[in-house]
Amino acid sequence: NRETKSLYVFDDTRKKLLTYRPDGSFAGSIDAHNNCDAFLYNPPFFYVYNTYKYSPKDTISKPVRVLDLQGNEKARYLADYLQTAMTVDGQFTRNTEGQTLFCQELNDTVYVCDEQGAHVRYIFDFGDNTMTPEKKLEYMEALYPQNLKKQLQLQRDYFMKASNVWETDRWLFFNALKGLVNFYGVYDKEEKQAYVQTGFEDDLYHIGVPLGSNVGMTPDGKAIAYANANYIRDMVRKQLPNNPSLE
Repeated sequence: NRETKSLYVFDDTRKKLLTYRPDGSFAGSIDAHNNCDAFLYNPPFFYVYNTYKYSPKDTISKPVRVLDLQGNEKARYLADYLQTAMTVDGQFTRNTEGQTLFCQELNDTVYVCDEQGAHVRYIFDFGDNTMTPEKKLEYMEALYPQNLKKQLQLQRDYFMKASNVWETDRWLFFNALKGLVNFYGVYDKEEKQAYVQTGFEDDLYHIGVPLGSNVGMTPDGKAIAYANANYIRDMVRKQLPNNPSLE
């Protein structure tokens, strides 16, 4: 909570959103009444995502819920576009306009979420490499039970997903997976031009750093990438033979 500096943590066992004060002391809890695989607090609401159907009786899953600070459900929406009960990862982020963005694995659409519903913000089009809904279902069916050969074939032929979406005033950052290679994308909203590559060069150690999901955004719109100390140490050691200046 950027206004109160409170920190929210989801307790998966008790299905509660726990609140901690800036000094780390416990302040209270909010009953979320269900599972949570991703959430974001964007005043005045919590946006909560659950990958599974809410009950076996649900014919259509609506995995995004909007809760107030008392845990009351204000809205539930975004019908499961694949109509399966299988796990599909999702992510919320907040852009510099103060909007709540949501993206979902195997879904090429990025949404803006509010109390009324989900509104299309961006659609990723990978041309001939775009996975059709039929192929997405084939991929999901290859996961349970596991059919590794089929999974690898589909991963090789199509972009599997766009994820880790972060948006600033000018830039849109995202990841895309194809053939077990993680591509990093940057979209220039002013020039309407997208750039995709397999990695970035770290400006401190000058080594190729696969950023993965370790990309974030500051409140003033700066994109940052980070890696833990052990990872940086191991990468430096690996690169020493090729770059003695790293010593």
